[in-house]
Amino acid sequence: MLSTRLERILYIDALIEDTRYPSVKTFTEHFEVSERTILNDIQFLKDRLNAPIQYSRFHGGYLYSDLTWRLSTFHVTEGDLLAFFLGVELAHRYLGTSFEKPLRDAIQHLTNMLPAKVQVSISELSSHYSVRSGATAQTAPETLLALQRAIQDRHPVDMVYFTAQRGQETQRVVYPAFSAEYYFGQSFQSEHGDDIVEVILLFDAYQARYIRERTWHASQQIEEQLDGTIIMRFKTGAIQEVQRWVMGYGSHVRVLAPESLAQSVITEFHKTLVWYEQAR
Repeated sequence: MLSTRLERILYIDALIEDTRYPSVKTFTEHFEVSERTILNDIQFLKDRLNAPIQYSRFHGGYLYSDLTWRLSTFHVTEGDLLAFFLGVELAHRYLGTSFEKPLRDAIQHLTNMLPAKVQVSISELSSHYSVRSGATAQTAPETLLALQRAIQDRHPVDMVYFTAQRGQETQRVVYPAFSAEYYFGQSFQSEHGDDIVEVILLFDAYQARYIRERTWHASQQIEEQLDGTIIMRFKTGAIQEVQRWVMGYGSHVRVLAPESLAQSVITEFHKTLVWYEQAR
């Protein structure tokens, strides 16, 4: 498991605050890091964040000597806040967790007129984010910040962008009157689409154990079946992204609707099979 110091600090604080008397072993096993890493994190809490951490020999773990102590808030600029969201791959996270609503609310705040300074509680903020590693687009932070400001100030943007589906560049002027709720309602993971359809998927009992524990789309509905399988329903316009996602689960999922998506998956798997057979 990969972890960042911020993630570890917040987890250490949560367990100590909950008076579970966690030990160094508790954290090394959870994060799969060395004892030295955890000891450095604890020292960081003491030295940099003034956490009143003490070790209890009786309980065999750590506690706060001052039960009223809390992780403090810190001030960030509008640009710092955006950089934080992007830095932890918020956009790439696809909003695919049970925290989707607070995530979407946070993104919506970026479209509003923020003050020069905003205040963020890192304890509260941590409860809204979960980051999964993966491929990310290489985009200059200055470009992303400029786009965010255009959205906030309602300024038109003249852009040239590459459309992967058509394989060509397009120039257009975009008027960024952005609605996060509308946009993400039509999206799926990293892709947006305009023609909304209902997607119905059947996951086998094995994969269902991992699918049911997450929210993959705001409109998602899951129907439990007696044999342990689940049927998932949601509405989106990003069918190509859904196809790529579905194909990643191989034989553990079957498309029930729309029929066009099912046929696209069959065709793509057939092409893959032929390609492998030709290579033998």
